[in-house]
Amino acid sequence: MHGGDRHARPYVSSPSGEAMIRIYAAFLALGLSAQALPAAPLSLPGNAVLSAEVPGGVTTLAFPAGPWDGARVPVREAEGRLRRTAWRLRGQMMTPLQIVDFLRPQLERDGWETVFECRDAPCGGYDFRFASNTLPAPGMYVDLGNYRYLLAERGDGALLSLMVSRSGETAHVQATEVDPVAAEAPALVTSSKSRGAPAGDLAAALEGSGRAALDALAFPSGAATLDEAGISALDAVAAYLADNPAQSFAIVGHTDSEGGLDGNIALSERRARSVRRALIDRYGIPPDQIDARGIGYLAPRGPNDTEEGRIANRRVEIVRTE
Repeated sequence: MHGGDRHARPYVSSPSGEAMIRIYAAFLALGLSAQALPAAPLSLPGNAVLSAEVPGGVTTLAFPAGPWDGARVPVREAEGRLRRTAWRLRGQMMTPLQIVDFLRPQLERDGWETVFECRDAPCGGYDFRFASNTLPAPGMYVDLGNYRYLLAERGDGALLSLMVSRSGETAHVQATEVDPVAAEAPALVTSSKSRGAPAGDLAAALEGSGRAALDALAFPSGAATLDEAGISALDAVAAYLADNPAQSFAIVGHTDSEGGLDGNIALSERRARSVRRALIDRYGIPPDQIDARGIGYLAPRGPNDTEEGRIANRRVEIVRTE
């Protein structure tokens, strides 16, 4: 909390009926069900216009939970149904802090408790904003010298963040929520059409080219949670790692080119981390033997203008690093 820049709250006119309907619909789409919203719907100040609404399916998402420390942004993870919604607030001059203060009592009323809050430079500027799950323009704009971030949790394990900024006479608000209550079993997609390589082929690939694709792994579409249906594909990987304890490896996530680069890199790294975590927790692989990285669509193995190529490009690989 930074009390030094608090100002008296200006007069805020009530949103029009049409704006309230849009806001209410947006928050329902965000996953705030009747159970999560027992009172009146949240309202935004001024003339709020919905600028982006992106459902993300069931996933594991890392929320910033502390300022950039020069090396990383501390995070808290939540697994559930993801919703990211952004608005533009035109024609009023509230600061990001005043907008957060306007929304905070409504969040508290609906069962959310603030667990972390910061602003622009103390958050970590660009490094923090990059880790904040903020939608790209034109859906959301963030002035690196004028933003506020708030992270809140609910008793059922849900996490919700607010990113609030302004540029000129327009303020911008994004709400990001992962709600385990709203999660449901999604359709699965596999990393490619291949059924996966036998243990002998895996060893030959790692000892020959230094890398092998783990094509039998499965993830929900747009999500990073490793599905149980493909977990047996890691049996051969774990056996090879156990047989070669002096060697180190990286689990590397890849995507197709649909969507922006930043989002694809983040998704591919979360998938790689899921695989690494499974190898550590389920198979007892030493954590210092395996790293996890994501490079999005920067290393395709097929053309992204065909469905077959996109399927081939969505994959997780194991790469020998030492």
